[in-house]
Amino acid sequence: MSEKELPASATKRKETPKQSANKSSNGRSSRVEELAKPKMSKAEWLTSYQESLVWGNQEPLWPVSRAAMKAVPSDRVEVLAKSKTNSQEAFPDKCSRPEFQYSCGRPSVIWEVSPAAMKGQPSERIEMLSRHKTAPAGFTEDRSDYPLGCGRSSPIWEVSEKTKNASERPETNRLAIAKRTHPSYIPCKEVQWPVSQNAMRHQANTRVEDLARPKSRSDGQLRDPQWVIRKATLKADASARIQELAKPKQLSERYVPDRDVEWRVHRLHRKSYLSERLKALSQPIIRESMDIVQFNPDAFKIREAAKKAVISARVNELAQPIQRGMRISTA
Repeated sequence: MSEKELPASATKRKETPKQSANKSSNGRSSRVEELAKPKMSKAEWLTSYQESLVWGNQEPLWPVSRAAMKAVPSDRVEVLAKSKTNSQEAFPDKCSRPEFQYSCGRPSVIWEVSPAAMKGQPSERIEMLSRHKTAPAGFTEDRSDYPLGCGRSSPIWEVSEKTKNASERPETNRLAIAKRTHPSYIPCKEVQWPVSQNAMRHQANTRVEDLARPKSRSDGQLRDPQWVIRKATLKADASARIQELAKPKQLSERYVPDRDVEWRVHRLHRKSYLSERLKALSQPIIRESMDIVQFNPDAFKIREAAKKAVISARVNELAQPIQRGMRISTA
């Protein structure tokens, strides 16, 4: 007896409770309908397939419960909720100095000059060091100012009258002619050029017309994202292998999810007391300001012992300035 001659009750397989639950009201399998849907893009899943998030406002990411809003925080939570304090306020001598104290950009001088220094009389040594360097007595300048530099409106040097009134020479006239282009030089063609009348009236042959046609490409074996499923496919029962392959990928047994940004603090941790060692380690490190590190304000301060010291004859000899320039005879 063939399969066609068998009764319908004999050919129909018995459905399991799980398969009957997966079928919808119209007789279709929910799993088949889920697999028939087109694949969704996961490129922008956070903003496209979930609730829209507006950044920059004061609204929380999730609603706060009424119990959390009415809850009374403990002393430990209030201590943790306080903002970080500026530890440098307790050490004003090590804090940063005002702006432009030891750098450029300040309209006034680097430090204020005392009235006694303004009225003081400089010594002969300071007056000698404050004088600018002068040229020796026998020094003669080769050229005038700006002989070979920019900023001068006149020529580099003056032209003599004999040169201005000199007669022309054939060689000079030949050298004065500007350089010409080569006779075989062809300039670049313009982007747009006029088309000749013969080219506009020309009849193209079959080969040129064949080459002028755009290349036709077939669409390929592609189908629409949604297509009609046959009735036999909707009524078919998936095998055990297909059901196993249709299962989504599961996480590993040893998988540990990420910890939340906010978590509950243990009750024992709230009532714990810090040791002296932890308090010492929790103190912030106070570092010297970069202005102090790079600049020493006491670099030019002379000690009192150095002011009262008596120099030796050798140091006095080395302190004398070097005499340069023309020597003056003592005869």
